[in-house]
Amino acid sequence: MDGTPSLTIRRSLTLGLLIAGYTGYYACRSNLSVAQTMIIQDLGAAGVSAEAAKLGLGAAISLGILAYALGKPFAGPLADFFGGRAGFLGGMAGSIACTVAFAMSGTLPAFTAIWAGNRLVQSFGWAGAIKVVSRWFPPSRYGTAMGLLSLSFLFGDAAARLAMGRLIDLGFGWRGIFLASAGILSGLLVINGLWLRESPAELGLPEPDAGDASVYGKGGDRPRASGLRKLLVPLLRSPSFWLVCGLSLGLTLLRESFNAWSPTYFAESLGLSRADAARASSLFPLFGGISVLLAGYLGDRLGRAGRGAVILAGLSLAGLGLLALGMGDFGRSQRIPIALVAAVAFCLLGPYSYLAGAISLDLGGKHGGATASGFVDAAGYLGGALAGWGLARTSIDFGWRGVFLALAVVAWASAAVAMIYLLAQRRAELRTEDTAVDMNHEMPSLYERIERIFTDRGDSAYFGEDVTQSEHALQSAHLAEREGASAELIVAALLHDIGHLVAGHDEDLADRGIDGRHEETGPAWLSEAFGLSVIEPIRLHVAAKRYLCAVDPAYAGSLSEASRQSLTLQGGPFDAEGVAEFEANPHHRDAIRLRRWDDTAKVPGLDVPGLSHYRGIIESAVGAGAR
Repeated sequence: MDGTPSLTIRRSLTLGLLIAGYTGYYACRSNLSVAQTMIIQDLGAAGVSAEAAKLGLGAAISLGILAYALGKPFAGPLADFFGGRAGFLGGMAGSIACTVAFAMSGTLPAFTAIWAGNRLVQSFGWAGAIKVVSRWFPPSRYGTAMGLLSLSFLFGDAAARLAMGRLIDLGFGWRGIFLASAGILSGLLVINGLWLRESPAELGLPEPDAGDASVYGKGGDRPRASGLRKLLVPLLRSPSFWLVCGLSLGLTLLRESFNAWSPTYFAESLGLSRADAARASSLFPLFGGISVLLAGYLGDRLGRAGRGAVILAGLSLAGLGLLALGMGDFGRSQRIPIALVAAVAFCLLGPYSYLAGAISLDLGGKHGGATASGFVDAAGYLGGALAGWGLARTSIDFGWRGVFLALAVVAWASAAVAMIYLLAQRRAELRTEDTAVDMNHEMPSLYERIERIFTDRGDSAYFGEDVTQSEHALQSAHLAEREGASAELIVAALLHDIGHLVAGHDEDLADRGIDGRHEETGPAWLSEAFGLSVIEPIRLHVAAKRYLCAVDPAYAGSLSEASRQSLTLQGGPFDAEGVAEFEANPHHRDAIRLRRWDDTAKVPGLDVPGLSHYRGIIESAVGAGAR
């Protein structure tokens, strides 16, 4: 993982929390698959025939998948508008309530209604996780990050099934399994609630740049969507987006078929006990998890077209495995069909993990990645809805051989779509290479990077004031230049709040009780170019406010309401020890001057020189000053 040690550690912690939390989601999802035969038996004791119970639970599975699909187009945009953490935690809480309610019920209508509700609230979890990942990881790590996160629904699913098999051995009924699942998810909800953060900016760490390769161009780096039409139209106009939706429809149908029915297939066709069938079904997500890790590794190294190639190869081989399951004569062997199911998982689930993961982030960046993922998943689960009642009916009418032959056709049809997607991505890469040649491989200068940041984000409001971020920065630099400050101090005045722009801080950050610690983010971004005479006044300009409030009683009264609000979040006036420590810094006087300009540079409509006026000053200050 890229970044400073503290950022790397926090990224790892964030990913670990998401993986653990989404594993808990699957404990409250795979429980129905594992417990189906026990529920069918209980319903039989209540007078429901085995066929009617099987079809009824199949209908519940299908309606649950449909509810999950219908929730996705809402979950994605909500995450892009309001953040991912709330959706991730809210989905956990809702699933806990539904799982407990399912355990307390006992009729097919109740099972169907509650299961649909459970899948609906769970639809908010993945979109929330996608949004959080987009804020923490750069595009060059999307494949690896999403591959690791996908382990939550593969290794986590496998672990849940193995644990449930053990509970069955211990004599647990299906109600006990459901209550145990709810307990696991409850513990994970508490842990994520305490430690999960929306963005590294909340901890004063830099938020990665999403680049301009998404359907939103440079806007793909903006973490908050500004309007529904602006969010949706670029996606809906992208041919690649529609191809990915088509792939998702086919691959999700394949995956959900095995998730829902593999324990029943192993029990009915191979004669395994309920506990052994539950354990054997864990091989599908287990081998799929290995595939996802490999696919994630390859995806970051092969690029977008490379991901398309992995999808095409995986689907072609999965079709062969499904054909073998449908046409093979295994005699009394249990191992061969179980091994073939594991092989299909290995070929299928790595490609599947790209669609609502790394590829959705490719399409939408941090601006619309959750929305892209939501619609891609929605398309997929509309197809996956056929895995319930449709496969139940197929297995009754044509047996499990008929089921696998039908799934082989789905795999190869999806492979044809993957071929079209691969060709489209390869053409896009060739166009990018041609553009790079035309530009003679020129890298943007420091000034050009600063100009881009101000162009992309400088028009946002300056935290409760009547000026924008750009206006505030330019007014500060103008005041410094007017007072005859050095080139280094003028640059410090111009860029003292660039930490807000680099991190993508929202305008209501302080209203939400968050200190963005921009005085650390900005210097970290600038430190490779400038010396301490630029960096230290920027790093100390918040401390200078706290210092002046401590030593000058009149100063605190002169602050704007927004500055007083941020002062509270920043720790308030210094005590005597803080004053002494601040005065000991050799750059503290420059920081105080910068603070005075900062407090004054909030005049709406003031006519001052533009950013280009400072290009020469910025270039002259690069590398100046002691390090």
